[in-house]
Amino acid sequence: MCKHYFIPKELATLYSSGFPSPFLLPLFIIFPLALFVSTTCRFERVWDPVIVPGFCKQISYYFLNAFENWLDFDTNPLYALLHESIYCQGDSSRWSAQRIRTENGSKFDAIRAVKEGRPVFFTGEMVFPWMFEEVHALRKFKDAAHLLAEKKDWPPLYDIAVLNNNKVPVAAAVYYEDMYANFKLAMETASQIAGIRLWITNEYMHSGLRDGGGQVLDHLLGMLNGRKPLF
Repeated sequence: MCKHYFIPKELATLYSSGFPSPFLLPLFIIFPLALFVSTTCRFERVWDPVIVPGFCKQISYYFLNAFENWLDFDTNPLYALLHESIYCQGDSSRWSAQRIRTENGSKFDAIRAVKEGRPVFFTGEMVFPWMFEEVHALRKFKDAAHLLAEKKDWPPLYDIAVLNNNKVPVAAAVYYEDMYANFKLAMETASQIAGIRLWITNEYMHSGLRDGGGQVLDHLLGMLNGRKPLF
């Protein structure tokens, strides 16, 4: 499922207004999901205030610093390296996100979309091969990343027969408006786990544990020990 949002026109013109590097523009299409995935807004000002009339508008270094910190590949390189591989079974990923984006290129062109007044489709947390060339912290992993993208002999992710006969008490939260996990697919997956108790909610999104971990865990544990209703 691909969620879409409208973004201010000035955000889509960052590159033409002096965005520091061409490769950062596609990275910026990843960045806005940090604003929408959380129930708490973390957006910082983009432009420095124009104090002198007629002076050119400039991107705030305060914003650029915050933007850089949101891209945490420096401290979490394995996230990028294994991002697609962890979903593979019996076949290679062959840079799945890159292939889909190439096939549907115009849909992910933020500047064109804003000019045409249509929704912008963000790429979210997807990882692309060019990142292993442009992002300094990932360059040394480039060869390994390409090897993983071509690896085919991945074992099955789950033993469906075992899940169908599960005896362990289990409860799970399904976020109805989760922009990363398709609701229908999540429900189909849950249906394979015998005895699972589901909390279907729109109180939280993908970042439920980050934004309200205590409340989420309390609700799920309550479903297991009888303190919370099962519906």
